[in-house]
Amino acid sequence: MKTFGKGSVQLVYDLSDDSSLHVTVARWLTPNRHQIDQQGLQPDIEAMLTEEDRAAGRDSQLERAVVYLSRACATGRC
Repeated sequence: MKTFGKGSVQLVYDLSDDSSLHVTVARWLTPNRHQIDQQGLQPDIEAMLTEEDRAAGRDSQLERAVVYLSRACATGRC
């Protein structure tokens, strides 16, 4: 599934009047230096997580990743 698109790192300072100051201190970039903030990332391999998976406590996305990495390592591509 596409990621949410949170691409910044912020420090939060609580102020004496119960408000807060949020200071952006870093931004997440792709290897090609594209920002992901408010855009997200589309995965190369999609693995949907269904309501049935959630109800059963099953993480089908993690299971798909394990299968992919196992195959990649078996062929020397990890």
